Amino acid sequence: MACEKWHRWKHGGDSGAVVRMRQPAQHVRQPATPFAFGENRASFAQHLDQTKIEAAEAEAIKLLGPGASRRQTFLDIGCGSGLHTLAALRLGAERVLALDLDPVSVRTTEKMLRDNLTDAKWRVRHVSIFDLNPLATASSTSSVPGLCSIILATWIKL
Repeated sequence: MACEKWHRWKHGGDSGAVVRMRQPAQHVRQPATPFAFGENRASFAQHLDQTKIEAAEAEAIKLLGPGASRRQTFLDIGCGSGLHTLAALRLGAERVLALDLDPVSVRTTEKMLRDNLTDAKWRVRHVSIFDLNPLATASSTSSVPGLCSIILATWIKL
């Protein structure tokens, strides 16, 4: 049913419809030899400077348009180093929820945000997007805090 709604939405029907696709986390295929994404992203984050952060902001503006991030809510799926989360907040996002399956990436994103922001609304969680319940209350451990207006997702085929 969800795939049918997605197809209709993608091809002009049901515009504005909320499509909820859910796949249980236990069905996510794990690679035979896992790549150390978290360590890779942590190493990358150590070499970020103002120029690289501003380049990420410029790419976000190019993708979304000037001023499009202001007062928006972001869901960053696969936050990695935290660079795109940081760029969204620096461009005026109202709040950001950043998620990653790798605990090292979660810690790296938290450090990136703490080191570069003083007053911003953000939350970083070590969780699969498939384990979140968008209909749960805000106090639930499996909830997304309200609807997100912009979703950034980094998908890696395993």
